[in-house]
Amino acid sequence: MNRDEFVRKVADKYNVNIKDTKLWFDAFVDVLAESVTEDDIKIRNFGNFELRTMKPKIARNLNDNTEVHVPARKKLYFVPCPKIAEKIKSLPVE
Repeated sequence: MNRDEFVRKVADKYNVNIKDTKLWFDAFVDVLAESVTEDDIKIRNFGNFELRTMKPKIARNLNDNTEVHVPARKKLYFVPCPKIAEKIKSLPVE
């Protein structure tokens, strides 16, 4: 599902204007992006976003068998709330 499909689904479910829903969604994403750089975000009944620091490592280029130094970096992790996690676990495996 892409952004427009998600916005349309929310607008249809709650009988609100698509334009207003897009504005709300864009504001949510902007605030989330700004806030996650400052601290972890915990949204009750949704999940937790946390920024983790990945250690630098040495990887291997399989094409020419040379070492590649991968620098330390930040990575965003999302952990869903138990309600969402249970729905995911109950999905059939294809």
